[in-house]
Parts: sequence; structure tokens; C-alpha cells
Amino acid sequence: MSYVDVWRWDIVMYLHSVAIKIFDARSGDLLVTGDWKNQA
Repeated sequence: MSYVDVWRWDIVMYLHSVAIKIFDARSGDLLVTGDWKNQA
């Protein structure tokens, strides 16, 4: 599994975006990928 996240500061710290990838441990093949971005 790997992930990249981006945090931003306003008055409080909040998660701006995150991308997650899950790999098969034996083969190294990518099984699942997803991302999310805060639209605020």
C-alpha cells in the first residue's frame, strides 16, 4: 500500500487531497487505486 496526502492550513489544518494505491504483495500488481480531493 502506498499513499500521498496533502495538508493545508487555514485557521485549522485540514486534509486537502489523498491518493491511495494497494498492491498485491506477491506479484506487485496494482489492485486498487483511489483518490479524493476536498473541494472547499
